[in-house]
Amino acid sequence: EGLPTPQVSASALANGGGMFVKEGSNPAVNNVIFSGNHANLGGGIYTEDSDLTLTKVVFTSNSATSGGGMDVTVNSSPILNNVVFNTNTVTMLGGGMVVSHSTPLLADVTFNGNNADGGGGGLYIADLSNAALTNVTLSNNTAYYGGGLYLGGSPASGYSYAAITNGTISGNTADVNGGGVYNTFADLQLTNVTISGNSAIAPGGG
Repeated sequence: EGLPTPQVSASALANGGGMFVKEGSNPAVNNVIFSGNHANLGGGIYTEDSDLTLTKVVFTSNSATSGGGMDVTVNSSPILNNVVFNTNTVTMLGGGMVVSHSTPLLADVTFNGNNADGGGGGLYIADLSNAALTNVTLSNNTAYYGGGLYLGGSPASGYSYAAITNGTISGNTADVNGGGVYNTFADLQLTNVTISGNSAIAPGGG
């Protein structure tokens, strides 16, 4: 029989309930489950100015103020391959994952059933970030705005950018705008993407 999958369950008063990565560190995380962790930022993982690689990783039932599963910030360039964000929660931004001032690469990643009381139930991308997403699914996530995805910037901080190729955005819900996607002061490129069954109380259910 194979070895059991390692599971991380912990909490932190500050950032990175399960794992804290900073200052040029480049860890590789393979076949790990982050479950039931809690922190201010990054319930599962907090990464700052680092380039970690995640392969076959699951984030489930983690919680934070922002970045329930993962918080990516300050010139980080993580690579996520075959990763699942499931039922993570935040009181502010990015139920599954929040990205700020960073350039993540995501392939075969699923955001399902995550919740944000603010923006980006599944995924929140902002602040001059540039994200490439391939074979990504955002489904059944909920938020105040941007149930599946929030992509934003500002005239002061500059535009963010995201390209989604071969994706599905479905069954997400926003209390106000953007059930599937909320896009403001940002450039979004969609190629072979299905957007269906999303809902919002205010205009912009898709």
